[in-house]
Amino acid sequence: MLTIDEVKISADGGDSAAQYQLGCMFLKGSPSFPRNVTEGVHWLRLASDQDLDKAQYYLGWLYCEGDQEYRDIESGERLLKCAAEKGYRDAQQYLATRRYNSKNYSQAIDLFKMAAQQDDELALYQLGYIYYEGKVVPKDLKKAFDYFNQSAELGEKQAQLSLCLMLGKGEGVESNFEKSVYWLKKSADQGVSEAEYMLGLMYLNGKHDVKIDASAALDWLSKAAKQGHQGAQLLIKRVDNSSTSFSWLLSLVIVVVFISVLVSVF
Repeated sequence: MLTIDEVKISADGGDSAAQYQLGCMFLKGSPSFPRNVTEGVHWLRLASDQDLDKAQYYLGWLYCEGDQEYRDIESGERLLKCAAEKGYRDAQQYLATRRYNSKNYSQAIDLFKMAAQQDDELALYQLGYIYYEGKVVPKDLKKAFDYFNQSAELGEKQAQLSLCLMLGKGEGVESNFEKSVYWLKKSADQGVSEAEYMLGLMYLNGKHDVKIDASAALDWLSKAAKQGHQGAQLLIKRVDNSSTSFSWLLSLVIVVVFISVLVSVF
């Protein structure tokens, strides 16, 4: 790995990639040199002026989201647009999110689709959500499922949970509980609290061919509870108030029966 002095030699010589790398190094900082936002922005500007797409994206993001003294929304939007038009997918995805949040849905969807064509998992998830929700486009569960599926395959944890739910309910596709549980486990493994909670309930009461496993149930519910999931916290509280493994399992079953009257997992 090159030292900062070695990178600076190339950056001083006008190498845009080195200028970008040097800018990132200053913005991040390290044990050997302090973080320096001013220097970081300086080098990103030089790389951006040479039309380096990733420098335009990073600098545009900093102008929109970074320290207040560097805020320049107009310049940020201009740089993000330049990077997006060059096909830089991170810029397309981020700019799409900004357009969506400002209720410019037509441009947002176009930009999400551009990023999705480059396998951007977040853009694919957002498109799935848009078509599932059906508020800014006609509701289309088949399209929603397809987008969630592509995003989930690329590792997007929220898409994995959404795919689990659609497979469990048979929305946009024939119900398949085996695949539903598969994606639920994938999402839970990535720390999604709702997925951890649902998986804990499945191990607790043996839903959808998942064998009852009190230890696994407690483990997943504890993980969800630590993330602030209220349903999991309620169950864990009942466990803490019980003195034996049999009593805590019985307490959990009682609570789960009560909760199942109010809400269905699928």
